[in-house]
Amino acid sequence: MVTDEVTVETRHYDSEEAFCWKSKGKGSYSIEPFEQKERGTRISFKFKKDADEQASPWQIRSIIKRYSDYIPYPIELNGEKVNRSTPIWAKSKSEVSADEYKDLFRYLSQKDGEPLEYIHINAEAPAQFNAIFFILRKPTDDCEALLPSWLRFVHGVVDTEDLPLNVSREVTQNSPVMAKLNKYFVKKLLSVFESWAEKDAEKFEKFWAAFGGLIKEGIHTDYDNRDKIIEIFRSRSSQSPDKLIPLREYVSRMPADRKEIFYAFGRTREQIEQNPNMEFFLKNGIEVLYLHEPIDEFVMPMIGVYQEKTLTSIDRADTSKMSSKTQKEKNEDISVNQREKMVQYFKDILKDKIGDAVESSRLIESPYTMVVGKTP
Repeated sequence: MVTDEVTVETRHYDSEEAFCWKSKGKGSYSIEPFEQKERGTRISFKFKKDADEQASPWQIRSIIKRYSDYIPYPIELNGEKVNRSTPIWAKSKSEVSADEYKDLFRYLSQKDGEPLEYIHINAEAPAQFNAIFFILRKPTDDCEALLPSWLRFVHGVVDTEDLPLNVSREVTQNSPVMAKLNKYFVKKLLSVFESWAEKDAEKFEKFWAAFGGLIKEGIHTDYDNRDKIIEIFRSRSSQSPDKLIPLREYVSRMPADRKEIFYAFGRTREQIEQNPNMEFFLKNGIEVLYLHEPIDEFVMPMIGVYQEKTLTSIDRADTSKMSSKTQKEKNEDISVNQREKMVQYFKDILKDKIGDAVESSRLIESPYTMVVGKTP
């Protein structure tokens, strides 16, 4: 508390009576009638001796700008209007300048800088609303209830008269209108991201570098929108190491008889390509998606199947059904008996450390590799 006492003097426009409300912030207050000729309200403060700076013009201006910009009523300080009273989201996009968008972004974020992009929407359905969304350049921990948590890199303002007028945040969040707006905004944002991916590769590269992990979080957590979010998913691959590709592009390059989309985990491209399990795929020209983030290990099983193709880690892939001319030629140099003895040797010396040892056609140069065993 920065005041010793707060006084509110008010008279309603259609009342002859005026009232004075006072409180010292000690759990009680008083209300008394008093004379006031003009209608309106006056709020007065008695600041504590050590809080004089709160009454400085600079501090008052700062408070007004922070909490009362974009309201329909002007606020003056020493005869000068301080707040902005015209909300730019109520205008059409063609009426708003780039500087106005930047000012609103800085006002909402309380930070300098510019957003990656802004989205301005004026619509009549699924509810009447005006909205401006800003795509940040870095993720934030702030998460508003209007959007799913994986979209926490989106800030903005939504103005609608269709939400219930209720001081309860819970009631507002659970209203049918809020649910419709949530669905609409997610669909709109996903269409914008897809448009970037198709038409502005440079912008999408920046977007994916900053928020690709959150898009993957959406695949993992947002069941209602999962199929749409999967279409935004991008990855580099053994055949596209320098360009992000969608799953549908990978599928378009697959032979008709292949039933699996292969992927590999690793911190870098080099680490993935040094994995012995990659040898078979590289040698035989089988495309493998390159995945570098910890969340990928949860996301790929969550996708599971895409366009009737099963997503399979190279560490689990059954390569025995895929021919390898190189391996067959090598096998002709070693007798069946020699190969069986070698396999048994490894079983004997590693019996307490591995589930099994088998001859494999997946290796080209490396003498051995470790794979994930099949689930019983």
